[in-house]
Amino acid sequence: MTWTFPLQKAIAQAMTSIHYDIVIIGGGLAGQSLAAALSYHDFSVALIEAAALGKKDDRVTALNASSATFYDSIGLWKHLEAHAQPMHDVVVVDGPNGRPLSFEGDGTESTRASDAAHGHVVHNQVILEGLTKACKVARSLDIYTGSTAAVEADEAGGLTLVLSGCSNAGKRIHGAVVCAADGGRSALRRWAGIDSLTRDYGQANITATLTHDNAHHGIGFQRFMPQGPVAFIPMQGQHSSLAWTVSQESAADIMALDDGAFLRLLSAQIFGQNAADPADQRGPLTATGPRSTYPIKANIANRFHGERLMLVGDAAHGIHPLAGQGFNLSVRDIALATELFLDTRAVGGDLGSQRLLRAYTSRRRPDILATFGATDMLNRAYSTTAMGWTALRQVAMRLGRGQPRLRTVFSQQAQGSLLGLPRLMKS
Repeated sequence: MTWTFPLQKAIAQAMTSIHYDIVIIGGGLAGQSLAAALSYHDFSVALIEAAALGKKDDRVTALNASSATFYDSIGLWKHLEAHAQPMHDVVVVDGPNGRPLSFEGDGTESTRASDAAHGHVVHNQVILEGLTKACKVARSLDIYTGSTAAVEADEAGGLTLVLSGCSNAGKRIHGAVVCAADGGRSALRRWAGIDSLTRDYGQANITATLTHDNAHHGIGFQRFMPQGPVAFIPMQGQHSSLAWTVSQESAADIMALDDGAFLRLLSAQIFGQNAADPADQRGPLTATGPRSTYPIKANIANRFHGERLMLVGDAAHGIHPLAGQGFNLSVRDIALATELFLDTRAVGGDLGSQRLLRAYTSRRRPDILATFGATDMLNRAYSTTAMGWTALRQVAMRLGRGQPRLRTVFSQQAQGSLLGLPRLMKS
């Protein structure tokens, strides 16, 4: 038997491992955004993705103003803005006969082209294409696609991972810290023994691209119905992205409808019962693009870090999509992570220290829990016909219409500024 002393073993591993400041697992929107941000600031980064980068994604994302500022800070916003639809307002209606609540005006669909945009709607494929292009030309970023990674060693100076799959099989990757951006069923989160609060809403979200007869003027629309909200998210041209929440039992039947029957059913849900209804002013739906659906579940990790491990994006949190804030939460994760890494490097500190990682959890937790709580309460309040909840909704809508300052508070939370933003998101 040949004995290997600890020092010899460490030297052997050092000779066979490729060393990086930061290793990112997962090459979706969150993983590539973090990789682009860190490489922009000259960190040495490894990005590991089981599939290819830039995979097809038919959904859209409503990036709020602070998220746009972050992408501008790393040189990507010019590409995204060219394909983005500014969103000037959002109109909300409770039920088929409710009065509209507008966050900017009186709830009518008047042109607000001169107003400052509160957000921009960008197709996910556009975001992925911009990120993939930036990642592939980044000098301090190595990309390992077609690969998965398993933690081999948890060491004082970082984590060593072993790759499997394709040409990278057997390669050892070492990082001072590993950022898990591997989705809601994160393998790294399970490896770290981090539990989660989970909630299955028994609902599904149906998405599609719709075409209207009339212009939408950059105004989003959402109607709350007993099964869940149905929303039009404005896109460029006379198009909107549909986000329709239904029961899981109904989703399969709706997806099986032909386009004509689908549009008739959707029209019966979205259009109100009076001529002045803000949804009706967009005109009839004339076409629908390919539809997709996915179950709606919430998942909030008990903490967002482990030993030499940071959870980012869906690996840390997943919330109900009714307010369209899920990815904006992820951008705030990424902006704060980048800020903490920059500040630690500036003083020669350890990028994987528990001090840094605990700071990440403590600063992200209030924002994530507040957003989860708000979306969870809204879904519960509007997905019922119980008298108490109905009365509470009516009071809330009246307050919203009569209190501009209250609407401002809601808007600030949607921007993430109510509890403070990372500095890379401040204009």
